[in-house]
Amino acid sequence: MNSTVLNLFVVTSIVNDMATAAQKKTYLAENLDSDLHFLFEDAGISLDTQYAIAQNYKTVKHFAAVADDRSEVRNFCKDDIGLDPAAGAIQRAEVATVVTAWEAARECITQDNKIKAEARALGLSRPLPQTDRAAMKKALELSQGKKHDRELPSTEYLAHKIEEIELNEMQASSLDEITSMEESTTTSLQSSIDNDGKIRVIRTKAKGTLPQNTEQLRAKYKIESNAWMMLSAKFRQKAWLSGFNPGVFDSFVEYLLGPKVYLMSVPRTDGTDGLVPLHPSWSIILRYEHELRKSAFKLVKEDSKTLAEAMAAVVKDSELKEIYFTSPIALSSRKQKSDTVQEESAYKRPKIDKGKGKGASRKGNYKGGKGKSDGKGKNRLASVTADGRQICYKFNNNQSCDGSCGRVHVCQVRGCLGAHSKLDHYKTATK
Repeated sequence: MNSTVLNLFVVTSIVNDMATAAQKKTYLAENLDSDLHFLFEDAGISLDTQYAIAQNYKTVKHFAAVADDRSEVRNFCKDDIGLDPAAGAIQRAEVATVVTAWEAARECITQDNKIKAEARALGLSRPLPQTDRAAMKKALELSQGKKHDRELPSTEYLAHKIEEIELNEMQASSLDEITSMEESTTTSLQSSIDNDGKIRVIRTKAKGTLPQNTEQLRAKYKIESNAWMMLSAKFRQKAWLSGFNPGVFDSFVEYLLGPKVYLMSVPRTDGTDGLVPLHPSWSIILRYEHELRKSAFKLVKEDSKTLAEAMAAVVKDSELKEIYFTSPIALSSRKQKSDTVQEESAYKRPKIDKGKGKGASRKGNYKGGKGKSDGKGKNRLASVTADGRQICYKFNNNQSCDGSCGRVHVCQVRGCLGAHSKLDHYKTATK
């Protein structure tokens, strides 16, 4: 062994000796891209050798470019990390694992470039290789434990986000685009013709659904959080993904479903002390949360903030809340009052014609007599219940409402508030 190789071997040994096994594992988890770490583990490279390589090579692309052929990889092992195949069977075997990992890295890069070219030619999103997904999933479960398919993002959603990151065009996906592995089991087939005139059959996934209640919203954010944990493991070198952890989206969803948004309360309007729930429209909440995420990615791209910093900043932005939450609620309340006035006018009983003639002497087709059909008194319509909750107009007009409106399904006739619509109330009153 010449002096140069000996010195490198000594340096590598010192570096390895200075760090414990736990520290080496932590270093690899925090600095090595998940797909390269996966290749090292799959090839059987020892922890010490992984740690030595990771000091200078942290991505699949960089490691694949370390040499042009096997002999150069062996020279790399000998000159750069102090592994000499001539030193004995143990080091020769370790060199073989490095060569195996290098060949796998070269193959991954070749196949990835081919997939990108084909997807670009067909105008489709690039499929995510199974090895990449397996590497990201393993990295997630090493830090967060085993995950159910309903908590893991679908392969298609991950592939879409990877493409955005590589182009530096990160976007806030709509909640119905955030799909889980469990949801992605439903597939359909679509045919297309490539540049060579060959017919290709590809799988397409059905779009997901928007959350209809608080628990479904929490489930969506669990998927989104796991997706970004997996992406941060793949793109270790992206500074804006540093510091990301599950608490980022946990805090965000608690803000949305807490007393500042979904559970917001306002002072009572009847002059008494206390607060009543505001019950903001679910559609307004979903629009608001989407605008918050869009603004967060804008901060990432334009202000060089990390994703964790951006998500924490947008929930404190009073201008965003005013434009996309407070003002829409105020305008919605004003529209409801206008609708109430129109509906009261539409449902007033017609005046009785007191002119001459046989038919004119009748008192009309409505029972109840004078004063009960003029829109005043007990037949006046209400827009809110006594405790300030908004009443659903669709329900009162006998229109279909699935309950996602967030309003109360009771009769609008003041003094009634029964479990029936106002139309049914009037039908009963005229019998």
